[in-house]
Amino acid sequence: MSNMILPGIDHLSIAARDPDKCADWYCTMLGYRKIIKHDNKTWLIISPDKTMLEIMPCDENPPIKRAASAAGFSHLALRTDDIKTAVKELEKKGVVFISDYLPAAGGGTIRNFYDPEGNLLQLVERSEKYFLALKQV
Repeated sequence: MSNMILPGIDHLSIAARDPDKCADWYCTMLGYRKIIKHDNKTWLIISPDKTMLEIMPCDENPPIKRAASAAGFSHLALRTDDIKTAVKELEKKGVVFISDYLPAAGGGTIRNFYDPEGNLLQLVERSEKYFLALKQV
């Protein structure tokens, strides 16, 4: 296994009460596109940059309300080159932001909101300082 190459994350999975409605929301609001629907009502959707989300039916357990700093996986961060324009466009579509503009770790700006299933999402615009640091890695 030491020679195994892992170039990145394949997908994030969201367990939803209504996978069809949730997949539609990500497509309408965030520009994802449906690519596969499995027999068990699970969707695989893809963003313009080819990042994938799997949206599957949830079980009967109640959802957990998460904060950005809660232990474990806490949020899905969505990249944008122009956060103010992205916020305006999403607000026109009905997205309600739950935070003001905040500083991003590593440089930049974030703004938080929820998807219709209550999952915490974050817009992030990175600063030039962040991209300069990446070049050094």
